[in-house]
Amino acid sequence: MAKAETSFVLQSDGSLKIGREGGIRTLRVQAGAVDFGFILWIGLADDEIHTARGLFRLGLVPRNMKVDEWRAFRIWLRLLAFKRSAESA
Repeated sequence: MAKAETSFVLQSDGSLKIGREGGIRTLRVQAGAVDFGFILWIGLADDEIHTARGLFRLGLVPRNMKVDEWRAFRIWLRLLAFKRSAESA
């Protein structure tokens, strides 16, 4: 059984486009994302689904990405968190 390929496209507005099996969804990263170094734990919301079912949790580990992609994802997440904290101050 093969893994389903998933594509992530990081957006400058803090959203994340996820492509799976021919469909693309744009999700919004929720506050409280955590980078443990060995795993990224991210809460995502789908604005098109206005129920609790519109909330997702995503855990990413380095072995599922190329090294440069893993690094870019972690930097993007830190910059997003920094931007949000500056906006709320």
